[in-house]
Amino acid sequence: IQQEESTRLLNLYNEITSFGSKRISTLLLTKEELSDESIKERKQRLKIRYDALVKAISPERDRCTKMLNAWKELDLNVRSCGSVLTDAESKIQKVEEGSFEQKVDSIKDAVQTASRRIAQSQRLIEEINGCLEDVDKRLHQIKQYQQRNLPKSINLEEIRDLQNRRIQIKESQTELISRLEKRQSVWIDLQEIHKA
Repeated sequence: IQQEESTRLLNLYNEITSFGSKRISTLLLTKEELSDESIKERKQRLKIRYDALVKAISPERDRCTKMLNAWKELDLNVRSCGSVLTDAESKIQKVEEGSFEQKVDSIKDAVQTASRRIAQSQRLIEEINGCLEDVDKRLHQIKQYQQRNLPKSINLEEIRDLQNRRIQIKESQTELISRLEKRQSVWIDLQEIHKA
């Protein structure tokens, strides 16, 4: 809503200044009749009113421009953070599905395949850790940017959504680590049995 209001006010300012300056310029450039003092006086009053209007609107225009730029920067950061979270979610999905190669011809192959899957899962979990660290940094930057550039009363739903997604990913990661540790202990036991 704030972004729409800022855009609306900025467009209004641009419209006023472009239309007003054209109109004032046209009036001031017309040939003045020396005998008609009232026309000169009206043109002068019109120019003074126009200048006062532009002077009054300029700070609001600058504020709206700053706010609009802040929204654009914030939106870019939120989208970037969202893509990192999406990457982490896809890695979690890959670990959950166990979508690695699964050809097994013997117990030995099964043990080797399981070892590879566990190693791949651990690598993905480490990548998820990296994604979460990146998300934490980005969320911190977004919050700082928001505090510096936007009114304090604005609570952005997008940031809350990112924080909730981050929490869900962290919970899924913790659960995956627990399951992976259980699988790893089972496979270690199987390897020991196979060796014997």
